[in-house]
Amino acid sequence: MLLSCLVLKAETEKVLLRIDGQEVFASEFERCYRRAAAVSRMTPEDYFPAFVAFRLKVADARRQQMDTLPWFKDRYGRLRAELSRRILVDEQAVEAVCRSIYLNRTKRFADRHEVKVEEITLRLPQRATEAEINRCRHTMDSLYTVLRQGTSSFSAVAEKYSDKEKKELGWVPLRIFPDETAAQLRSLKKGDFSKPFFSPSGMHIVCLDDWREKGSFEEAYPFIRRYVEHEAGRYPVVDSVMYHKWMSGGLDETPAFRRISDGLLAVCWERASQTSSVPSPADLQAFFRHHKDDYAWEFPHFKGGVVHCLSKKAASKLKKRLKKLPVSAWATELQKLSAERPELRAKVETGLFQIGKNKYVDKLAFKCGGFTPLPDYPYTFVIGKRLKKGPEEYEDVKEEVMRDFLRQEESRRLAALQRLFTVETDESVLKTVNCIGDN
Repeated sequence: MLLSCLVLKAETEKVLLRIDGQEVFASEFERCYRRAAAVSRMTPEDYFPAFVAFRLKVADARRQQMDTLPWFKDRYGRLRAELSRRILVDEQAVEAVCRSIYLNRTKRFADRHEVKVEEITLRLPQRATEAEINRCRHTMDSLYTVLRQGTSSFSAVAEKYSDKEKKELGWVPLRIFPDETAAQLRSLKKGDFSKPFFSPSGMHIVCLDDWREKGSFEEAYPFIRRYVEHEAGRYPVVDSVMYHKWMSGGLDETPAFRRISDGLLAVCWERASQTSSVPSPADLQAFFRHHKDDYAWEFPHFKGGVVHCLSKKAASKLKKRLKKLPVSAWATELQKLSAERPELRAKVETGLFQIGKNKYVDKLAFKCGGFTPLPDYPYTFVIGKRLKKGPEEYEDVKEEVMRDFLRQEESRRLAALQRLFTVETDESVLKTVNCIGDN
């Protein structure tokens, strides 16, 4: 069994196909196949054409330099930054640092308190001049006076003057605050705010919104981690090997970054294809006529509308009006009539109704079943026609026709790509994925 696993591992590194000489490994196909098979049961052979289509889209998008498009650059930049952060940060180191901070704070304060706070912060450089410190102290004293007078809320003053962006953090463990802030919070009652005080990062006024006794490492971890990431320069949490690779520009060639790039290039290709192949009504109608048999129905349908009104006499007048108009205008016309002539008040439901799906259509159009009239609209009639074999025009099945038309267009473009690029497949390697995919 161990030998089989080692053999399989070796097989996944083999070249599965080449597109214009560019190698694509079996390991990439296996990864894509597993993801596809998780949602839809299929064999590797069933999935392989879709994989080749994906690689062709990527190759053509790269040929057309779609990686220079603003849409691509914007999304790749954001995804690259997020992935870089995850790759560069050593998760084990982060947890070790967070646990160390937690234990250190617990030993020093030996409490399990959590707080909700608001804060006004004016930052000072580490080597602030005496003039900068005096200006900061003067500003903070003025803000403290405003707060004591009660003319403005703490939240309003913080939002307007604080250098620190206001965030709703919810309950925060007291032990993760700097010593100076924690000491101030311990001296406050709920709803009170402190006098201005200094810390290594500047000058502050804090308001204690709420206080409770709780806290564990698991609960504190998200907040400690946020602090560690913010102060990353102070803690050894960056993977040095990956950092040097990042600095040299080598990360973009790693499999993870290539997967992001390739996925976005395929999306770019599809977006460009869809934009250039938006069908006109005439295109859809011609496609529908050519493939009409594909849209035949198993059960009869009724095309038109169900109208609920006040009387048989009103129904007669409404039928005459509606027959002169397209179905799409019926609802608007009935609203207009209802406002002008209350005795013609009515409501309508239009569309395609399969037999067995609407009790009014079943009774009035297909002569089966029954219904109880609506209390506010005691008379009901249908207007339209029965379609026994299938739709008459593409709009009867517009979504299906549009979907099939676009699929045909994509197939045509993919066929053109297969003529444009040389595709070489190693069938013997593909067969080995059978075993890998079924595990």
